[in-house]
Amino acid sequence: VSIYLDRSKQGGAGMVVDWEQETGLLMTSGDVRIIRIWDTDREMKVQDIPTGADSCVTSLSCDSHRSLIVAGLGDGSIRVYDRRMALSECRVMTYREHTAWVVKAYLQKHPEGNIMSVSVNGDVRFFDPRMPESVKVLQIVKGLTALDIH
Repeated sequence: VSIYLDRSKQGGAGMVVDWEQETGLLMTSGDVRIIRIWDTDREMKVQDIPTGADSCVTSLSCDSHRSLIVAGLGDGSIRVYDRRMALSECRVMTYREHTAWVVKAYLQKHPEGNIMSVSVNGDVRFFDPRMPESVKVLQIVKGLTALDIH
């Protein structure tokens, strides 16, 4: 489950969350410079991951099998974090191919693990996390404000 509150006209993302059902972890972010991870069973904060960006987080997606988190940002970047690593090293990849607000970033679940992202400009990008740039690009309608991938 992911929630997106469209506040792009106001300059912020509001609150962005992604729920990891297998582990009971809730990833949260938005108009802050961290991704906060909550353990919903114990009702406590587990970890704060610095985004390393000056822009808001607009989309989150996680995979419990590989401990990865993918964040889409308001500056168009897609950032991949490994929550097992030290905070200073946990950002393992940054893609800067979108030129506008990322509406959705999606991490395909195990075993494929590919990343899909869509910006408000309608460019859909497919990434293999082992590669430094997108492997495929599609153009859809411009002006997107919401999108979900299943």
